[in-house]
Amino acid sequence: MLVGWQTTNEPYCRTWECRTCGSIVRDGAGSPREDEIVANEDLLVELSMDELREVAAFATACAEPVLAIFERHCAGDTRARSALDEALRFASGGNRTKALRMTAFAAHRAARSAQEGGLEAAVDAARAAGHAGGAAYLHPLAKSTQVKHILGAAAHAARALELDAGDDYTVGDGYIEKAGSLASPTVVSVLTRYPRAPGGGGRVGELMRALDTRLRGLQTCR
Repeated sequence: MLVGWQTTNEPYCRTWECRTCGSIVRDGAGSPREDEIVANEDLLVELSMDELREVAAFATACAEPVLAIFERHCAGDTRARSALDEALRFASGGNRTKALRMTAFAAHRAARSAQEGGLEAAVDAARAAGHAGGAAYLHPLAKSTQVKHILGAAAHAARALELDAGDDYTVGDGYIEKAGSLASPTVVSVLTRYPRAPGGGGRVGELMRALDTRLRGLQTCR
């Protein structure tokens, strides 16, 4: 039994809707397993659709500056741009549609294509776009892995910029500072409902944890 969740009828895949906040979780997009949903609704995070849109807007704003890096290296490949377009449409009030999910997945496939070509900066630029699209699917589960839905786009964008600058870590660190200034109080509030960003993940993980720490510090100061 999925405590606190109810099944919904959607055309694309099996879904659950949180009875507490209305957030949708789908199969194939990190949907909850029965061993992940326990009989303690304190593990569910309050999350409204308006808050999801603010998170998506933040992720999109962080990813947009590195789109040019991807398109410079992968001319004619529109997958990263399409993911950002769909993410912006959702952030501006649109629904979570099949197109939003599919373009996010396609951006990650574009990253794999760039990786096969040895285009490292383009890889992270495409992943930033994919995570911007995926931000709409932040799940209301208090798990550290969900933080990537909030901060993944910024971390990959920072990595793309530093790789584009010859693997200059100061460039990535500087972008994390900039990304911190883009986060609204709502984004910071949502972030602090989740555990801290998880360990691992190489340089991208380091950048994500740096941004996580910075934003949580803003909440403490308020």
